[in-house]
Amino acid sequence: MDHFKKVNDTHGHICGSLLLKEIGNLVKRNLRDIDSAYRYGGDEFILLLPQTSKRDAFKVAERFCDLFARTSIKLKKDVHVKITASFGVTSFPEDGNDRNKLVFLADQAIYQVKQRNRNDVGVA
Repeated sequence: MDHFKKVNDTHGHICGSLLLKEIGNLVKRNLRDIDSAYRYGGDEFILLLPQTSKRDAFKVAERFCDLFARTSIKLKKDVHVKITASFGVTSFPEDGNDRNKLVFLADQAIYQVKQRNRNDVGVA
């Protein structure tokens, strides 16, 4: 998630934890039954999309960028936040057959997106 630390700094860690939970639920509701999502690190998620080409995974990531950007999440009675996210797409076995390598490449793609503008998708 982009600028997640700002949510914690502005509204507190309880709101940050609630935001993570709500984002997780939003992701889960918008995946196919065969897909899965995992929290990875502080504010990062890994989406596993079996039977999905790299091109289609890119489209899924773009869809999530749009979904997050237009979703307002209620954290407290008078606190609603909008959050954006940056995505890195890798594909097995095209980009590697080792999960550590795939995560590393996805991280590199995300860092490139965050250096450019955030709220976008990078591809390994």
